[in-house]
Amino acid sequence: MDPNTPARFRKVDFHVPRLRKCPFDLDTVDWRGATLLGAGMDGCVWRVRFGDHGPYYALKLFWDADPAVLYQCYFAAQRECQNAALLQAIRASVDQEAAAQEVLDAGGTLPDDDGPGAAPTLVFPDPQDEYEAASNLYSFSVEIRRDRHKFAHLDAPETMRLRDVPMPRFVQCYGWLRVNAEDLIARMPRHCQPDPVHVKRKEFRYFQKGPTEFIAIVYEYIHKEGGDGTEGDKDTIKTTTVGREQRAVRPSTVRQRPPVKEEPKKELPYDDERDRVASVEKFLHLAGFQFCPQPLRRNWVNGVLVDHSDIIGPRFFGWHKRYYRLRSTAVLLSE
Repeated sequence: MDPNTPARFRKVDFHVPRLRKCPFDLDTVDWRGATLLGAGMDGCVWRVRFGDHGPYYALKLFWDADPAVLYQCYFAAQRECQNAALLQAIRASVDQEAAAQEVLDAGGTLPDDDGPGAAPTLVFPDPQDEYEAASNLYSFSVEIRRDRHKFAHLDAPETMRLRDVPMPRFVQCYGWLRVNAEDLIARMPRHCQPDPVHVKRKEFRYFQKGPTEFIAIVYEYIHKEGGDGTEGDKDTIKTTTVGREQRAVRPSTVRQRPPVKEEPKKELPYDDERDRVASVEKFLHLAGFQFCPQPLRRNWVNGVLVDHSDIIGPRFFGWHKRYYRLRSTAVLLSE
């Protein structure tokens, strides 16, 4: 399916979110021009191009290929696929509501079908627990929007229109891919291969040859403001060690980092970036998501959240009421 086609936003799409497969061909990547952006507990990220021309993309590959070997840990590829699918469904619902309202404002009429029309998304303004968080998430669905609008005359808990809180920008996801490790290593130059990531004591995460299939996700590549995004931009590589006991609630730090250039770069004003991060945090909180307990500054580029494993939706593995609260930008942007 074309990734530009709006996602569906029925109740089932929020209950069992399914990310679409990426239409890009991994065999068209010229690995000689790829850049390794980072590696961590969950996997590694490259900046790549599909074909000889076109934009850069961020290709994130996950170490864990089999969720059956994980015990009391989240499956990183599953969490990111779920979060990306949920954000796409939310975006589709928000855009459909806005388009329908524009038609009505212009004096037009909407088709008489089972769609939500211009019915607003109504959420609890100050969600406190998992029930209210999940209720807010499902409020974007076709069925809930339509039914709440139909029975709006009845007594109901106090809610607010989410239309008054614009949906901020999120990194675009183009879908998932299956990657054969043996084929990938054979085509990849040494400078693109990540070094082993130390987990604890003698445990490491690394690529190894074999017929293992990994899962990867393709994202939009976010350039750091002030960088020109040319071939001359060089990225430093950082790895971060995270203890296995933290895996249930703490994603790895596989991040995009700003390019390092000799001349000083024009950085995004801190107040500007802080405002963008605060708007993302407010919207996600109203939508029922929580941030993991240890957020990091490198999760963000230009005020855009680039690591979808850093958030957890209600009723998904790792969501805890004690962490469901608005976080300060100082905490979200901590080093």
